[in-house]
Amino acid sequence: WPVEDFFQPEPRTPGKMSSRWGGFLEAVDAFDPSFFGISPREAERMDPQQRLLLEVAWEALEDAGIPPRSLEGSATGVWIGIGASDYSRLLFEHADLGDAYSGTGGSLSIAANRISYFLDLRGPSLAVDSACSASLVAVEQACRSLRQGESDMALAGGVNLVLSPEVTVNFSQAGVLAADGRCKAFDARGDGYVRSEGAGVVVLKPLSRAQADGDPVYALILGGAVNQDGRSNGLTAPRPEAQERLLTLACRDAGVDPAAVQAIEAHGIGTPLADRIEAQALGAVLGARRKGGRPCSLGSVKTNLGHLEAASGIAGLIKMALCLHYRQLVPTLHYRQPSPGIDFASLGLAVQVETEAWGPGPGVRVAGVSAFGFGGTNAHLILGEAPPREVVAEPADRREELVVLSAQDPEALRQRAQDLLAASSDTLGAWGGDRDLLRDLSRTTLLHRSHLDHRLALVAENPPELEAGLAAMASGRPDQHLSKGERPFGGPGPLAFVFPGQGGQWPAMGWQLQATEPLFRRALEAAVDAIRPHVDWDPMAELRAPAECSRLREIDVVQPLLFSLQVALAALWRSWGVEPDAVIGHSLGEVAAATVAGALTLEDGARIICHRSQLLRMISGGGAMVAVDLDREVLEGLLEPFAGRVEIAVVDGPSSVVLSGEVSAVEELKALLERQDITVRPLDLDVAAHGPQIDALLRPLGQLLGGLEPRPPEIPLFSTVTGEAVEGADLDGSYWQRNLRRPVLWASAVENALEAGVSTFVEISPHPLLLESLRNLGRRTGRPLQVVSSLRRQEGERRQLLRSLGTLFCQGRELRWQSVAPASGRLLSLPSYPWQRRRYWLERGSVESPRSSRRGDSLEAYLRQALAKVLKAPPESFRTDVPLTALGLDSLVAAELRGALERDLGLEVPLAWLLRGDSLQDLKERLPETMPEPGGSSETPPQGSGPLEETEDLLDRIDRMPPEEVEKILAEMGALEVAR
Repeated sequence: WPVEDFFQPEPRTPGKMSSRWGGFLEAVDAFDPSFFGISPREAERMDPQQRLLLEVAWEALEDAGIPPRSLEGSATGVWIGIGASDYSRLLFEHADLGDAYSGTGGSLSIAANRISYFLDLRGPSLAVDSACSASLVAVEQACRSLRQGESDMALAGGVNLVLSPEVTVNFSQAGVLAADGRCKAFDARGDGYVRSEGAGVVVLKPLSRAQADGDPVYALILGGAVNQDGRSNGLTAPRPEAQERLLTLACRDAGVDPAAVQAIEAHGIGTPLADRIEAQALGAVLGARRKGGRPCSLGSVKTNLGHLEAASGIAGLIKMALCLHYRQLVPTLHYRQPSPGIDFASLGLAVQVETEAWGPGPGVRVAGVSAFGFGGTNAHLILGEAPPREVVAEPADRREELVVLSAQDPEALRQRAQDLLAASSDTLGAWGGDRDLLRDLSRTTLLHRSHLDHRLALVAENPPELEAGLAAMASGRPDQHLSKGERPFGGPGPLAFVFPGQGGQWPAMGWQLQATEPLFRRALEAAVDAIRPHVDWDPMAELRAPAECSRLREIDVVQPLLFSLQVALAALWRSWGVEPDAVIGHSLGEVAAATVAGALTLEDGARIICHRSQLLRMISGGGAMVAVDLDREVLEGLLEPFAGRVEIAVVDGPSSVVLSGEVSAVEELKALLERQDITVRPLDLDVAAHGPQIDALLRPLGQLLGGLEPRPPEIPLFSTVTGEAVEGADLDGSYWQRNLRRPVLWASAVENALEAGVSTFVEISPHPLLLESLRNLGRRTGRPLQVVSSLRRQEGERRQLLRSLGTLFCQGRELRWQSVAPASGRLLSLPSYPWQRRRYWLERGSVESPRSSRRGDSLEAYLRQALAKVLKAPPESFRTDVPLTALGLDSLVAAELRGALERDLGLEVPLAWLLRGDSLQDLKERLPETMPEPGGSSETPPQGSGPLEETEDLLDRIDRMPPEEVEKILAEMGALEVAR
């Protein structure tokens, strides 16, 4: 408001304010509604105090290292001190723009309820209004709920915004506002306070639970009390006896000797009478019992911030908690000489005028915080220093770590990277080769943040690598160590593990990983132990053998080792939360696939792979295999002259086939194909699997695998023998004969997996062999898919795995971070969320109404315009794959949208379509492709009808419906169970 219209320096001028000062927050008209799933229309009608509290509650949880979304469904309570209702006046002044959101937007009780709703908290949720003591009363009530076991955790705080001049004018008439805008608590010049804005929220837990959860603790609330002045000299006059009683009750509740209290954060309002009464009460209870020594330190945060009114108590609590945490006493500003009538020395008090270290005194550090409401409701809390926190953090190893960031939109994600980059020097101290810091940052971002939809993952071995990745993200440059992506609504689709055959091996494969990942090492050792009874060589020795003495070219060595590595890699992926919804094995890879699926025991899998490879060793050198880029049907015609000598061994795709046969026949066919300009690539194998040479091995293999008892797979297994999903009973000895002899129907198996919904493939191998084939099959079938590898030759093994894990995270996977994060480390204080605020204020303006519908109009364009009207958002801002409810549509406006659709389309539109998770695309598919001619509905309202009239019309229609029809609508909404 224009200050000059209301300012008059002459005290108590009717209708005028005698102080032109205030402590104002910047941009209280701005908000980031999409983060909270709130439409622009609702945001405009929300008291900015509600909006501010949503942000501050999120920031408080992140500061505590508690991922906000981890609290869904928990018995977490919310207590909020709030009293100002300035925005409600604005809503009333614009009553013609009002709708159902105006009621919730202007209600003080909703300030707490909205936090509970957004975070899905199930504990008590209430607003507290006791004027200037409201937020401290809120904390005291929250503590009681925790002690009674009603809540497991609590968010408590307060908020105050000064959005209109009326209250300031009233307080000027009462003579409590300082002319110079400075609160001079306990000073002889004290003439009142300055009104200020702010919000604060603290996270409360029982100490035992906080310690068990490893939470950082700023301070303890040892006890507290709330009471009332009763009938004093006036409704707003403080009562000394009530304040003394309050302090006595609080100390008793805390089990603290009043003389042990070393510092007080006073109400300290800066008026002579109030300051004198407060000081005398403090002296009578806390100071008079002190036996010499240091007086009790006295301060008031109002000298720093002004009077936050309903939020003043939480401001004082936060100040004192920080003083205890940092063990420092901080000065009270504007203090020169004591207020007349206050003898601080005799009261055992001293106003804190400089920053000094807070020594422990005879015992632990103990402090008090006071807040008094102008209607006589008083609150006091006793605080104590937190016990030392034991952080078991071994010196960090020299290894790569994964750091993740996330946000609700791309710009916020870029800003998060930029903020963290800036914090490397400003907040966290120089990175300067601090490996512990990289470890701590990884642990903090993996375990102590909610993972939102737009995601970034970085793999770094040292701080400079991390800074380079963050700088690349902040500037939009690509970086090899950086992954970005967006979680699809509804989450990513099913994921499959794919196990290739021979060809990806390399000397010492997996050896780095077993040194850094204990679970991988244990799984590898278990697989190797299963192999040992069937071989006469040392599997571990062969795994770590250098290139010059490696036996990986020997088929009976490489295949068992590949099996062991694949089984161990799958175990590591699963320990990280990457659980397969299907498995596919390519040739020998099918043995590991069946083992991971649970159809084979580890021992049976080892038995199959060892006997299989040992038999293949017997025919090594007598055959050849080549890859041909030609359609299978065409190739079959060319193979007729080579019948019984060369056969199709693998079908990797429609024009990707592998042939197997006698060396001479394969060479002859190769020459024939090359004369026709057909690409032929010899494979570096000396055994011709899946071809005629295998026939001699089938009987002995069947004998060696006698008695095999496969089980039903726990994970669907798509067979490359049949191309289809198989049951466990099918995987007997004869199946593994066919696995060795018949063509590998890789393309068919993958296509069937895609048909079943699989959209992500993780290759379980020491080097990727199948990724390009998978991409080609995805393109051919028109199904988008994601592919990631496990390891790569010449790449750091942990680095490559973490890079792939980061890619899966960026695709929207929810992972088991406790298994990924460093086992120990500190919780770092990182920059808070970068809200993407825009102005949302109730004012006259318009969003373009939908055009009159015409036959042939794009249905999507119409739906966008209809949504834009009810949500007051730009039509182009709506994603078609996002549930309408995530765009901000709720039951309050769904009825409006339904009415518009039925009116314009002439169709019945169930509310369930709008409220049960359907997207714009889903709605489009349910409705006719073109718009009917206008005027087809008899219920078209008169031109200019607004949301309020439409809602009233719908309510009137509901009122005239028979009860069974109303029940049907309620059932569609899923809103409540109708009582009969």
